Amino acid sequence: MNDKIKNPIILILLGLALGVGGTMGLSRFRHRHRKLDPERLTQRFTRDLNLNAEQEKAVHLALAASASKLQSLREETAGKFKEIRVATRADVRKLLDPGQQKKFDDIAARWDARHGHDAKPKVTQQAPAPDDSDD
Repeated sequence: MNDKIKNPIILILLGLALGVGGTMGLSRFRHRHRKLDPERLTQRFTRDLNLNAEQEKAVHLALAASASKLQSLREETAGKFKEIRVATRADVRKLLDPGQQKKFDDIAARWDARHGHDAKPKVTQQAPAPDDSDD
């Protein structure tokens, strides 16, 4: 592929990868700071709705069950987002020369550190397997 076609494709794919990552980061930021706190909400509902002791206990149990389900969902979707992010980076990385790959890895590492993502192993091109034949 000639350079006039290759460079815009790389930029488009890089933009797509960063856009997906940015959207995930913003979404994680919002949800990370708005987790369901059963104790705090129970206190607020008790105060605002004048709950009796029985209602307070039942509301707390309902909120605690919901918090657990929401945490499970966050963990499940975080794994799927990570899979997409890692696959997209691998796809983009394949299009780059070794110097660009190094810079791309550095950019990805900074992005991960800034957005609180787990450290990921670098995606490297595997060397061909050695030939085990006895020729």
